Amino acid sequence: MDIHPHMFASMVAEGRIDELLASERMNERPILPLINALKFLGANIKIKDEKHIFPLTIQGKELVANKQIIFEDNLTSQIISSLILLSPRIKGFMKLVLPQNQVSSPYIKMTIDLARQFGAIIEEGDNYIVCSESRYKFHKTEVEIDYSALCFVYCFVCVGKKENVRVNKLKTSTLQGDSVAKEMFEALGLEFSEEEDFTILSYNEELAKQNKELSFDLKDTPDIFPALATAAYV
Repeated sequence: MDIHPHMFASMVAEGRIDELLASERMNERPILPLINALKFLGANIKIKDEKHIFPLTIQGKELVANKQIIFEDNLTSQIISSLILLSPRIKGFMKLVLPQNQVSSPYIKMTIDLARQFGAIIEEGDNYIVCSESRYKFHKTEVEIDYSALCFVYCFVCVGKKENVRVNKLKTSTLQGDSVAKEMFEALGLEFSEEEDFTILSYNEELAKQNKELSFDLKDTPDIFPALATAAYV
């Protein structure tokens, strides 16, 4: 099986696993820093070895913080987000100290904002996050369009030189860092027109020809890269 770090952290908090098996591909995922962080908080996790994490065993145990976790190296934002989502279940408080140049920071910011909407108590600084013990209070909410996935629709319109492709009306105010893809694909010839209930996407070849050389900074939004690179190549 393949498992997302967010799901893995949740399983540890629930103490639901005796033994977790995974595919060889899963052993290549950078999950060891998350395991070490969870063990630092008191989780009882045993791995095969550092090169072959799985199979691993987990015995349910209360997580207690009142301490800080320092990440000296840049890690995938999924690990940071996993700990943030788990934080209401951790006794005491937890301070996450991040590198000054943490990559994919908009994804972390989105996690913090969403967790707060459901009751998480989180404070932010320049390079740190303090999470306090709390309790989630879930309520009905609307899930936004996934801009990371929407990028492939943008790519489809550019590559296929399509016209009048309709998508649900796009929000101008969103938590998602990948919403900046709109400006990037506009530089590749994608036109946007807004109707009452939807957005119309069309490819404009003349607009694309105006931009002979383009430069994009994707440090904070790496999920845009596959679709953007494909559209730019064509």
